[in-house]
Amino acid sequence: MDNSLNYQFYIYNPSRIGNLMFIQELSLISFLNRIEKAYIPAIIASPINVCCRDIRFSKIQQENLFSSELRKLFFFGNSTLINQTITSLITQSGKIQVLEKMLPLLKAENHRILMYFQMTKMIDLMEEYLTFRKYSYLRLDGSVQISDRKDLVMDWQSRPDLFIFLLSTRAGGLGINLTAADTVIFYDSDWNPTVDQQAMDRAHRLGQTKQVTVYRLITAGTIEERIMLRAKQKDQVR
Repeated sequence: MDNSLNYQFYIYNPSRIGNLMFIQELSLISFLNRIEKAYIPAIIASPINVCCRDIRFSKIQQENLFSSELRKLFFFGNSTLINQTITSLITQSGKIQVLEKMLPLLKAENHRILMYFQMTKMIDLMEEYLTFRKYSYLRLDGSVQISDRKDLVMDWQSRPDLFIFLLSTRAGGLGINLTAADTVIFYDSDWNPTVDQQAMDRAHRLGQTKQVTVYRLITAGTIEERIMLRAKQKDQVR
């Protein structure tokens, strides 16, 4: 034991037994102070993110990230946690409970759906749900480059195996042609009815040969009822 420790215990604990106990305590504290710096990391690295100009590469990456089989490997072959998360999402969301009944019927009748959202976070959650139910889909929001949107639209128009197209009402522009869809679902509505109308018109372009059905999901007793009331008032003013 060095002299500094002896000096400290002699001042604080005059008794001999107390001195011995204090030596042991100081030795333990000194040891912990030295070992603490050895196992606490100085920094924590951020997750690796791969970027590429080719939209096809981005779609492959997205499919891998949302692959249910791949996720089971991360959970050591046990999908219990994934099932619990998705089940909680379904039971706590009335809109998703409605989709639970709608989507299997629409899928069985070979309908193709445009599903619109305001918030990209909600699109993230919907991706989790669609992956869990094994529905094929595409996604287009404000983060997608303009040069890549043409490829997404081309895939949607030419691939009948794609069931749902997840879109943001604020992304895409007026010229997008999505006539391969015959069903439009507004998961949430916009304060500006013109925005929703423009989104709806993407399925009503020239070349549409099927009747288009539009569904709007509204939760009773929430701000969504007020949004719909304001939208109707703005339509009457026009």
